[in-house]
Amino acid sequence: MEGLENNVRDCALVFEGGGYRASYTAGIARVLLEQGISFDYVCGVSAGASHAVDYVSRDLRRTRMAFLGYDGAEKTGGVRSLLSGKGYFNADYLYEGAMLDGFMPFDWDAFVANPARIRIQAFERDTGRTVTWTKDDMPRRWT
Repeated sequence: MEGLENNVRDCALVFEGGGYRASYTAGIARVLLEQGISFDYVCGVSAGASHAVDYVSRDLRRTRMAFLGYDGAEKTGGVRSLLSGKGYFNADYLYEGAMLDGFMPFDWDAFVANPARIRIQAFERDTGRTVTWTKDDMPRRWT
């Protein structure tokens, strides 16, 4: 895949965390992609990290499916998932299982081809410390 270009420079796009709030932010990511608005610096924390990597890979389907698009796929979440102790959004499946079983594949080649700088953050469970990753911390396809 040839390198991608970005048309918004000297300005960062930041996707906030907050679990369920990410379902609202999914629409913002989707509209930006539909309108061809591509930032050259993208950040995301916690649930927003998912939007950041999907946005950088320019994947319209994943921006919708990760937080909005259950389309009857019970594994992704819902009341049954909540009652079984996996949460309304089944994070284990959404962040790993859906990619591995092909329900929601990740376009690694598009992600790498995008010259945008990316920073994603999460909170370390045991210490509460914020941990940050960049593309340099993601040197190969994860499978």
